[in-house]
Amino acid sequence: EVARDLLPEVVVPTLNENRQYIKLIHFSDRLQVGATRRERAALKFVFQLLPVHRHPAKDGGKDKTEEEKLRVGEILLRIALRYVDKVATYQVGHAARERIKKALQLQAEAEFKKTRTQREAEAQQRKLNKLQQEKASIESMSPAARAKYEEKLEKKKRKEAAPVKSVKIK
Repeated sequence: EVARDLLPEVVVPTLNENRQYIKLIHFSDRLQVGATRRERAALKFVFQLLPVHRHPAKDGGKDKTEEEKLRVGEILLRIALRYVDKVATYQVGHAARERIKKALQLQAEAEFKKTRTQREAEAQQRKLNKLQQEKASIESMSPAARAKYEEKLEKKKRKEAAPVKSVKIK
């Protein structure tokens, strides 16, 4: 729906005629910008009036004259300026807005799952590192200190393994 509204049939032939000069056309209501990654609406056009690849079938392999390049540049600039107004005043329909919200929600959930698995892996690694440090410190202890430490660990295990008494309150 959005693509159909933003690319009407009268513009498509002009874009197709000049597609060798168009590198990028990007419309977004949520583009992450800068180090703070804040989201902003964006409209980005990238044109290249000197095509990278010559098309022998279209222009005989010759470079365009300066006048032809200016004419193409003017056409592309007019399209870009029209889109500034069109995108600024465009209102997304209710059904499309709901689809966009759902897609964004799914994307956010996927990102959260990805970061959660990363955090869990990091926590597991910290736990393993802590256990390794503990083992190293136990090995470096004197026999008396080691016995005292092991007794402390046993007390802790007994306390955790002790059955919990439940009390009923009437």
